[in-house]
Amino acid sequence: GVTGGLLVAGNAQLFVHHVLNIKLALQPEAIRSFQVLAVGIPAVIVTSALIGVLEAHQRFAAITTIRIPLGVLTFLGPLVALQFTPSLVWATATLLLARVLALVAYFITAARARPELLHPARPQAVYFRRLFEFGSWLTVSNIIGPLLNYFDRFLIGSLMSMAAVTYYVTPYEVLTRLQVLPRALMGVLFPALTMLITTDRPRAARLYDRTSRVLLLIMLPVTCGFFLFAPEALQVWLGADFRIAAAPVARWLAFGVLINTMARPPITVLQSADRPDLVAKTHLAELLPYAAVLWLLTREFGIAGTAAAWCARVVVDMIILNEFTRREFPELRTSAIRAHKTVGALALGFLLMSLVHSLLIRGLIFGGVGATSLFLVWPQIAGWRSRTAPPPVPEPEAALGDWPDDGCESVPNCPVCQSAERQLLHLGLTDRIFRCAPGRWDLQKCSNCGSGYLDPRPTPESIGLAYANYFTHDDKPAYAGKSMKGKLLRILANGYRNQRYGTNNRPSHPLGALVARLMPDRRALIDATMRHLPRHQPGQRLLDLGCRSSNFLLQAQSAGWSVVGIDFDEEAVAAARRQGFDARLGRAGDWNLDGEQFDVITVSHVIEHVHDPVAMLRDCHDLLRPGGFLWLDTPNIEAEGHRIFGSGWRGLEPPRHLVIFSLPALQQALTAAGFTRVEIQPYRPLCATTFAASIATTGTGDLSEVAASERRARAHPAQREFITIKAWKA
Repeated sequence: GVTGGLLVAGNAQLFVHHVLNIKLALQPEAIRSFQVLAVGIPAVIVTSALIGVLEAHQRFAAITTIRIPLGVLTFLGPLVALQFTPSLVWATATLLLARVLALVAYFITAARARPELLHPARPQAVYFRRLFEFGSWLTVSNIIGPLLNYFDRFLIGSLMSMAAVTYYVTPYEVLTRLQVLPRALMGVLFPALTMLITTDRPRAARLYDRTSRVLLLIMLPVTCGFFLFAPEALQVWLGADFRIAAAPVARWLAFGVLINTMARPPITVLQSADRPDLVAKTHLAELLPYAAVLWLLTREFGIAGTAAAWCARVVVDMIILNEFTRREFPELRTSAIRAHKTVGALALGFLLMSLVHSLLIRGLIFGGVGATSLFLVWPQIAGWRSRTAPPPVPEPEAALGDWPDDGCESVPNCPVCQSAERQLLHLGLTDRIFRCAPGRWDLQKCSNCGSGYLDPRPTPESIGLAYANYFTHDDKPAYAGKSMKGKLLRILANGYRNQRYGTNNRPSHPLGALVARLMPDRRALIDATMRHLPRHQPGQRLLDLGCRSSNFLLQAQSAGWSVVGIDFDEEAVAAARRQGFDARLGRAGDWNLDGEQFDVITVSHVIEHVHDPVAMLRDCHDLLRPGGFLWLDTPNIEAEGHRIFGSGWRGLEPPRHLVIFSLPALQQALTAAGFTRVEIQPYRPLCATTFAASIATTGTGDLSEVAASERRARAHPAQREFITIKAWKA
C-alpha cells in the first residue's frame, strides 16, 4: 500500500500533464487531488485484508454495518465540502477521511474475531511462498481488472474531453452500482465453495448452478428496465443534452453489466479451486486486444463506441471464463453450455428491444420480463440457506483416539424389549456433534421393536468421557432475543403463555393469545416448550428429570407449580440453585426422592442417555401420584431426518445416545412400566431445525425436502423427528 501510494504521488504530475486532457488552469488542483488519493492507498489495501478476515469468519452483518455508512459518507462528503469550497482537493479529502474511518472500524471489528491482531508480529517466512503463489495471481487480477474497467474513461478524456467522460461515466456508475448484490453473494459463497470443491464437488456444482441462475434472474429485469427507459430517465434526471449523448451508452452498458454479472460465478469458482491464475491470464490476454478495439471504436463512434467495446470485452471474458470452468470441473459442463446459449438469447432479445419505440410496448415488455423473472427466481431462492450451509469439518480421529477397552460393555439384547434379533444399522459412528468423545460406535436396530441401540456401549462408569464438552447449563433465561423481531416475538409468546398456562411473564401483550391461535405451528412450538402442562391446581408438584439450564423450571414455577429439578451435571444443578430452585444431583435409579410424590414428571431428551430406560420409566411410574402423568420427549429412530441423512442425522449423537426409540417401542415400554393410558402430543414442525443441524454437522444434504417431510411427519406420527408422549398412571 505504501509503495503504491508513493508511486501515485510521485507520478501525479506526469499523469495529469501527459495522460489526462485537463485544462491548464485546473492541473495544479488535479495534481494535489491525486496526491491526497495516494495517501489513502495504504488504508484501502489494509482495509481489504481486514474485510477478508471478517469474511473468513462469516461476519457479513458486521461488514454491512460498516459498509453502509461508508457508502453514504462517500457520496455526502464531497457534497458537504462543495458547500464551503469548489476545490476538488477538499472533496477528495472527504473521501480519504471516509477510508481512514473505515479502516479503524474494520480493524476494531476484525480484532474482536481475531484478538491476536491487537498484538502484531513480524511476518514469518513460512507463509511467503504460499501467499505469493496464490496472491500474486490475485494481484495481477486486481491490477488488470481496474485497468480494464477504467481505461475507457481515460481514453475518452485523452481523445475527446473531460465533458465527454461525464456523459459516459454517469450511466456507467449507476449501472455498475447495481452489482453490489452479485459482489455480496460472491463474497459469501467464496468460503463455502472453497471447502465444497475439496469435499463434495457435486454439491459445489449445485451451489454454483443455483447461484448463477439467481444472479441472472435478479439482474435481468433491472438491466432491462435501464435498457428500455434510459432515454426518458436521462432526460428527466439530467436534461435533453444528456439524453442525446448518454442514452446509447446506457443501453450498451446495461447489456454489458448483465453479462458481466454472469461472469462472476466462474471467477469465484476458479479462485475457490486454487486456480486464480486462469482468471489473471484471461485478463492479461484481453488487455492489449481490448485497448486496440477500444481506441478504434472510440475514435470512430465516440462514447457509444467506447461502451460497445466494453460490452464486447465482458462478453468475451464471460465466454472464456466459462470455458475454463467447464474444463476444470466436468460437473459444471451443463452450466457452462447453458451460459453460452443464454448469452446468445440475451443478445437477440436486447437487439429486438432496441427496435421498439412505443413507450406502452416497452412498458409491457418490462412487466413481462419482471414477472417471469420473479416467477422463476422464487423456487431458486427457496432453501437458499441449505446450499450455503457450513462445509463439513474433518473427523479429528487422531485427536480423539479410541475409547478405553475397559470402558465398554457388550449389549447382546435390545435394552427396550430384550430381543436378541437385530441388524446392523450404522457402522463406525463418531461424535460429530460436540467432538469430544473418542471411539467409533456401531448402532444396531432391534428386529422386534425397531429401537436403535449401541453395541458395544460405554459403561456407566466411563460414560462421563462422552460429556467432556457437553453443554447442559446456562444462566440466561429462555426467549432472550435481543433483536427487535426477537423482542416482539417474546412479548407475543409471553402473552399467549400467560393466557393459556397462567404464567406471569413480562413483558407481554394480550394480543399474543390471538396471534398464537392464528399461527398454529408457532403455537405448537410454544406448547411444546411448556410441555403441554394443564392449568395448575393448588398443591400440585412437578419433577423435571434432566433440568439442565432450568429454563423450563422457571416457566413452570411462573405457572404456579411447585417444582423440583434433577440433573447429573453438577454445574447445571449449581446454575439452577443460583436461581432459587430445588435442584438435586442424581442419576437414573439414584434420585434421592424417597417417599416423595409428584403430579407431573417431565423428561426432555434424557431417556436416550440412560443405560436401562425401561427401569427409568418404572421409577417414574412409582414417583407419580394416581392420576398423574409423565411427559416425555426423545429422538425418533424412524424420523424423516434419519431416513434422509442416515448416519449424519443429528438425533444419533453417539456415544451419548445409547438407545433411540421408535414410537411403537416407546409405547410398549411405557405399558410394560405400568402406565395405563398413552397419548401422542400435538405435532410441532421440527424438520427444518433438525435438518439444518444435520447439515451443519456433516456438511452434506440440503433443506429442499423440508416441506415434503413436514407433511409426511404431520400425517404420520411414527415418522416425526421427536416422539412426544404423555403417559398416565391409573
